[in-house]
Amino acid sequence: MSGTLKKIMIVDDSPSIIKFLEMVLGKERYAVISYGNGLDAVDSVEEESPDLIVMDMNMPKLGGIDAARTIKQNIKTSHIPIIIISGHDQEEEVRKAREAGADDFLVKPYAPEQLLEIIKEKIERADRNLRDT
Repeated sequence: MSGTLKKIMIVDDSPSIIKFLEMVLGKERYAVISYGNGLDAVDSVEEESPDLIVMDMNMPKLGGIDAARTIKQNIKTSHIPIIIISGHDQEEEVRKAREAGADDFLVKPYAPEQLLEIIKEKIERADRNLRDT
């Protein structure tokens, strides 16, 4: 990781999952911001300007698929990698997430190391893409 602190946005309607991810990501020295639904995340993503978003698929107000689609359609936020997390490993859900612009899809339960590996890879790729443009 580069010298600047990377910011991760967590979007999940489960306070216990948010708390768990804040702990895991905090140990890895990521700055963490969290929201309980996709609507609040979409409303704040431009201002917060996270380096990556970890978003649950099923949430009240605005689910992960619609929130990811909205974020990816905005020219100011389309570059932000999004990892969708779901409790269902159905091909249809993975397809919908990819079509909405998700950069990766992770099925619960998952090992924290697995998520951290994906986050690191996606942030490094996004940094390379920004340097190359």
